[in-house]
Order: sequence, then C-alpha cells, then structure tokens
Amino acid sequence: MKRLRLKVCGMRNGDNIRAVGELAPDYMGFIFVPSSARYVGHGLAPEAAALPSSVTRIGVFQDAPLEELCESITKNGLGGAQLHGSENDEYLRDLRQRRPSLLLLKAIKVTARSDIAAISQRREAPDLYLLDSGSGGTGSPFEWSWLEAYTAGIPFVLAGGLSLSNIDEAIEAARRHPEMVGLDINSRFETSPGIKNVEQIKEALTRLTI
Repeated sequence: MKRLRLKVCGMRNGDNIRAVGELAPDYMGFIFVPSSARYVGHGLAPEAAALPSSVTRIGVFQDAPLEELCESITKNGLGGAQLHGSENDEYLRDLRQRRPSLLLLKAIKVTARSDIAAISQRREAPDLYLLDSGSGGTGSPFEWSWLEAYTAGIPFVLAGGLSLSNIDEAIEAARRHPEMVGLDINSRFETSPGIKNVEQIKEALTRLTI
C-alpha cells in the first residue's frame, strides 16, 4: 500500500498557511498570477517560511518571463514551480538548466480525451504533470475516464474540482493508473477564496492510502 501525495493550492493568508502546514501536506501552492483571486501579490506571508521542511513550497506561474520566475523562486524560497500557461519545451529546458534542483510541474488543461493523449508528444518532460480541468480554480473536474489515454510515462497529479464528495472516486482512479501519484485541492476545500477549510483537509489526508 502507498499514500497519494497531497498538494494544497491557492494559499495566501498567514494564519491559514500555518494551520494547514501543521497537517503536513506534501506540497503547498502559492499563486503568482495577478488575475487569480488567490494571487499572493509581491511575496509570501512570513508564515510560509516557517512551514515544516517536509512541505515543499510550489509557486504557480503562467507564462512568466523566465528571469522574473527565477527571481521569484529565489526571493520566496520556492522548492518547485508549476507552469500553468503555454510554456513550451524550450522554456522547460531553459528553466531546468537554470534551476536543476527545482521540482518542476507542468499543468495540462484537459477539455477532451485528446488533450491527455497529446501529452506523450512533448519532448521535454517535467518531474510531474498536473492534469487540470481548465485554467485553474474552476471547481469542476474533467471526465476521469479519459485518464485511460495517458501514456506519457511521467508521474502526474490530478487537479480540478476535487472535494470530499468525490475524493474516494479520485483515489479509485489512482489504483487503476499507477502514474497518478497525487491530488491537488483548491477551491472546493475553501471557506472563501484563499482560505482553506482545515478540518476538510484533515479529513482528506485520512483517505489517501491506496
């Protein structure tokens, strides 16, 4: 048996960061996209620096200039970057060269089965793919039966519309697809944009064994 990893995304409030951090999710996501309701502004709350060492801080970026992204990684002590735009193979390769120890996630917008099938055609692979149902924060899942088309051979995290009401179904999908190594939760675990329901996350963490 193994446990799925958990990424809690869209964090920005200091007290909430500390409370969720005490639950020790694997990853905590901070959004550096100005158009997002969960945008962190010019930097992370001080509580982010005090997270347990087991919690990797992931910055979420969308088509950011590479120099700007690297500066943000250094300034905020990020252990990973999640690319949520149209970043191509060259962008991933250049980022790898500049930050070889960075955990690199590439988000894929899934609106059809063909979007998943096309992943295997990419030449420059991230450490993890993140399969999402839209541009992020939509609160709705894609059709998880489409995961049958995943042949990229790179581990992936499932995102989009995950909640306590469907998390068991997502975990069952992970049993069928060994490349699926984690879940990314956001809007449906919130009391308001950027404020997570700590008790719901605690409950989710009890269900992640597969």
